[in-house]
Amino acid sequence: MKLIQLLLLIGTLSFYSCKEEIDIATPEFEVSTESKSYKVNEEVNFNFEGNPDFISFYSGEVGHDYFYKDNRIIDKGIVKLSFNTNVQYGTQAGMFSVMASTDFDGDYSDISHVTAATWTDITNRFTLATSTAFTNSGEVDISDLVEDGKPLYIAYKLTVRDADLYGAWRVWRIQAYRLTTETVLGTTVLGDMNTSGFQMVDKDPLGPSKTRSSVTAATLSLYTAVVTNENRNVDTETWIISGAFNAGKFEAGPDRPIAIKGNVTGYTANYKYTFTKPGTYKCYFVASNNNIYGAKEVVREIEVNIEP
Repeated sequence: MKLIQLLLLIGTLSFYSCKEEIDIATPEFEVSTESKSYKVNEEVNFNFEGNPDFISFYSGEVGHDYFYKDNRIIDKGIVKLSFNTNVQYGTQAGMFSVMASTDFDGDYSDISHVTAATWTDITNRFTLATSTAFTNSGEVDISDLVEDGKPLYIAYKLTVRDADLYGAWRVWRIQAYRLTTETVLGTTVLGDMNTSGFQMVDKDPLGPSKTRSSVTAATLSLYTAVVTNENRNVDTETWIISGAFNAGKFEAGPDRPIAIKGNVTGYTANYKYTFTKPGTYKCYFVASNNNIYGAKEVVREIEVNIEP
């Protein structure tokens, strides 16, 4: 009988021991500030009461907003395009065009895929060179061309017409290509000379009007064939087309907190933070107690007004 009683006692003690290991205390945690209003670049001191295992901080700024802790959808921004051009030789007008499409199929293997797409001519939005001196196009807003859920392609087109009727052919070059979007995240470069994936498509790749155009990391060159009696009266065209840009609405993923305290940090009495832009910020502190069996957390909100 004594053995049975001993085993029951051991079992009871083991049960309570495991129960104590499993139980996690809800954090006791509060946040306060000396003031509700501060100046830009003035240090805000957040004072803590309690000693949870972990503390993380959402400042309310873009990228650190508790409201977007699961995901953030970024609306279409202001999309701008700029580049430099120069031109030399010849006299033929209207050879160079800047084009945009949202339904090009991305197949650069044959001109038929290019002509099957709908292209918008946006040449007249830009300042173009009139000589061999490279001329900046200006940073031009092309947001109206962007459609959510559709890729944006930018192309440079060289249209070659009968040299006897329209004049000698010209050579156009493009440098310093830059496509950007301005959203709540700031200015993002969608593509430049190295990252835009430019590819060339020639209407007459095997014939007498075969282009001498080229694509390099520094320069896009739209260069006609050498003029001969065989090709001087032939109409043709060459395209240099970018890769696909996602310039519309997109998922940016979750906003992230700033880690303030871990379970080996020790007692943390406060946290100091500086805001660089004016506004009203809803700051969130997430405090939690954790062990291998789970976690319990509390969320504290405090609003701070940042004045210029």
